[in-house]
Amino acid sequence: MRLILLSVILTLPYLLHAQVESSDDFSFEVSKPYQVIDGKRKVYFYKENKILSVKVIAEDVFIQKINSTEPALIKTNKEKLPENSVVESIIELNKKYYFFYSLWDKPNKNEQLFYKEINFETGKFEAITTKLITVNHHLSRIPIDNIVGFWGHGISHKFYFKISDDNSKLLVQYRYLREKRIDAINYDITGIYVFNQYIKPLWNREVKMQYTEKQMNFHDHAIDPKGNVYILATVYENNKNHRKEIPELEIFKYQTNSDTMFNLSGMDAGDKLITSIKFSETTENQISFSGFYSEDPVQFQAHGLFILDMDQNGKSRNTSLFEFPNKFFEKTVDIKNDETDLYYNEPPRPELIDYKIVKTIKNNDESLTIISEQQYIETITTYSKTGRHENYIYNYNDIIVTKIDPEGKTTWMKKISKEQFGSKGKGTMSFKNFFNNGFYYIIFFDTPDNLDEPLNAEPYTYQDKKEAVLFAYKISELTGEIKKIPVLKTSSIKGMTLKQFYTDRLIILDDNEIILEAYKKKKEDVLIKVTFMN
Repeated sequence: MRLILLSVILTLPYLLHAQVESSDDFSFEVSKPYQVIDGKRKVYFYKENKILSVKVIAEDVFIQKINSTEPALIKTNKEKLPENSVVESIIELNKKYYFFYSLWDKPNKNEQLFYKEINFETGKFEAITTKLITVNHHLSRIPIDNIVGFWGHGISHKFYFKISDDNSKLLVQYRYLREKRIDAINYDITGIYVFNQYIKPLWNREVKMQYTEKQMNFHDHAIDPKGNVYILATVYENNKNHRKEIPELEIFKYQTNSDTMFNLSGMDAGDKLITSIKFSETTENQISFSGFYSEDPVQFQAHGLFILDMDQNGKSRNTSLFEFPNKFFEKTVDIKNDETDLYYNEPPRPELIDYKIVKTIKNNDESLTIISEQQYIETITTYSKTGRHENYIYNYNDIIVTKIDPEGKTTWMKKISKEQFGSKGKGTMSFKNFFNNGFYYIIFFDTPDNLDEPLNAEPYTYQDKKEAVLFAYKISELTGEIKKIPVLKTSSIKGMTLKQFYTDRLIILDDNEIILEAYKKKKEDVLIKVTFMN
């Protein structure tokens, strides 16, 4: 790994008035600056040439309307939450927008979940506040971890939110704060609440898990169009040393008044070892999973993708394996010699571990496109006079894009090389994607050192929130051919220096357009709209 530590802050083109700059691949324009709202939480929604942004500072909620056609702020409204409120999630459901927050009722020792609907047109809260859930127990805080998708839908603290694939059901879950701190004797108690598309209650239950915390590791949740809830977990037979035991994959299915447990050990990609798995689709008749498998039970080196289908009775219908091409393992890496200006080959260093499925796209012709990324957290432990301290390094590295035809065969599989790390969650790392006119676009921030590097070169490392270039990788749907496009160069242009250019502030518009909102100093934000050429 070639690590470049940069101290220059990201910069982008700045014009006092919106102006279009052109290239063969894209054009962009920059809005007039407007007053910054420096909320720690920023969420964006797009509909009919308008963007709704929701920004939270303590109990103050700022709702902004943005014109995306000619990028400009339209208006800002300020709403107030009750004192000591905790923001839980901000979601879109059935083309409506909802703001969830929790409030601890200290006299009655109740945890309460409320919601308010956001009117997209007015940019204000609706007048009615609805109490959704009351729990007579302290709840466990859920880590905000943008790498692990299990507890992460938007913003989450004590409640977990998941929407069904058909956008008709909402799952809200919580876990009791454990009374016994020893994993080997503690059993999780989880609350399950299911609502329809209008957030009207359908059913709810509290369930004590069948295994201790030490025996059971959660991986993913799902809810189907009927409102059935599924929990995917690995389970160890006992509370002994896990290193000597191979866990089994199990699904727990919860309905209004019954439980079902499916064991996946007999259908785990044959003799392959599953290294990563998640729900990819849940329908009334079928449950589908996707992930990575390994032929190496020691190093957990991924050797390909798998898709696994089962019916509602836990019976396997189909398991498909998609092996990585040999070049993922055998190719040499081109490294530039700065003295000779030539490239030389370095031995291959395959590190195909810790990959996670980020997005599965079902195309109109019934083909699939699966986008995955290497994501992992390093824990750094230090000791001082005050005790033991843990710091976390978040890593977002190579992206693998796989196209699978309607007959279930690999059309192509491509790897985009990148190395990103930081210490405060996702930040400016990972990627956004969209599809337009026969091309997939993968968009992410990267170090300027990679501007002139070829696609097969080992990338220089990008550090979160340092100077960056916004790159677009344009992939042909037909052939998988990749074109690397530097979109916004980060040297200082016309005096504007941007900060807070987080990946989640990249908003995908219709077809071939994106908008980035970022901070430009002097307590001002600015919008940069990019239009990609067909």
